Amino acid sequence: MGQSANLLLEVLLKLEGIQREIGAVQETIVKLLSEQASGEVQQRPRAVPTENLGIVEVEGVEPREGSAVLEECVDPEQWLADRGISIKTKREESPLDEAFDRLCLFLGQRFESLGPFYNAVKQSLNTGGAKTLDLTGAPSHVISDTVQFAHMLLDHGFLADSEYIRNTQRRLLRFVPQSHGQVINFFTGGWLERYVLQTVRERVRVHFGQDAEPRFLLNPQVLLPDGSDFEFDILVGIPGSILWFECKTGNWQEYVTRYGRINEKYMKDELCVPTLVLLDPLRPEHKQSASALAGGMRVINLSELESYLNTVLVERSSPKGSAPAGNPSANAQQTAFSGALNGV
Repeated sequence: MGQSANLLLEVLLKLEGIQREIGAVQETIVKLLSEQASGEVQQRPRAVPTENLGIVEVEGVEPREGSAVLEECVDPEQWLADRGISIKTKREESPLDEAFDRLCLFLGQRFESLGPFYNAVKQSLNTGGAKTLDLTGAPSHVISDTVQFAHMLLDHGFLADSEYIRNTQRRLLRFVPQSHGQVINFFTGGWLERYVLQTVRERVRVHFGQDAEPRFLLNPQVLLPDGSDFEFDILVGIPGSILWFECKTGNWQEYVTRYGRINEKYMKDELCVPTLVLLDPLRPEHKQSASALAGGMRVINLSELESYLNTVLVERSSPKGSAPAGNPSANAQQTAFSGALNGV
């Protein structure tokens, strides 16, 4: 009887999650239709008779020959080569990528709810064996998202076992993580890179049109001009710019000064927008400090990613020189840290 009740609860929780997703999609559709209708009313061309010529001009529409040609996306491999940086190896597509993308999108979009479960799984990778997450007293949407994500992980083989246990007093989620190397990589940071990658791809196509095909370079291991090795997380070529992302789910302090050296020596270019994406939320003054130590890289939290990309894509579409390539809020702080950077 208890097992049947647990099964019924899991089904109800899944249905609740699906209903919330459907509601969000419906709201988005209504908003888009409303904006489209408003835009059509405001932008509908108006026919204007032209005196003596017997022709009709359409006000608000520029005459053109042929179709507009989308500017070609910058090739990140060639851009690195032009800077004397040679690629030794790069990440190739994996059969697990489709699963990675589904899981990372769910996790990234609901991280506020899934953070406790994610941290529990990540910590359990060091010890192995069955672990239990206490969800007693958690909001219903947190329980729903957590149980649904655990089922997704189990279905894709990222968990060896998972069971939601509910009784009159407790709400517990028991799980057993896999010890496979790629699964460990997913939880220790690979998911954040994939989430940033997919979000960038989606935002670029929204901004430049569905025909825009950004050029990605994921986890390239490179040889720098000074003979040292380095591995980038993500390089994205868009029309007229290179977006460089480093993604950290923790311990970013161990890497920030090295990013600063790389940025200062090799990545300073009007085409390049360097960004450090952190899972941990930082206060504004801490972001400024981190940005200065990272040689002016823009520092953002996961929750800011989509709005940040919208701003960057608009900025990089503006005429050259109309917006700074670095982080304006960090420029004032960078001078104070420049001496420390040079000596690191």
